[in-house]
Amino acid sequence: TTMVKGKTLEEAMKIEKEELIKKLGGRDKIPPIKYHCSILALDALHEAIYNYYRQNNLPIPKRLEVEHERIQKTLKNIEKRHEDFLKMEREILR
Repeated sequence: TTMVKGKTLEEAMKIEKEELIKKLGGRDKIPPIKYHCSILALDALHEAIYNYYRQNNLPIPKRLEVEHERIQKTLKNIEKRHEDFLKMEREILR
């Protein structure tokens, strides 16, 4: 949140994963297994901006629309994998 304070929505959308990692101390400070956290943070930011545009009936920039579609596709994939895992777990526990 501190990286986007005072920025316009357009400026906030331009924040890149590497920029965020650098701000968090760089690759030397962040364990590789935690890199995905920065991606999740940026995805959450993009979805919040997308929702703001939608709720205020503003035209959604193409780049934001593409990001939203990617995020939604990833979310559906994760939900499907979780559902499959639960099904497998239930069968094992029978």
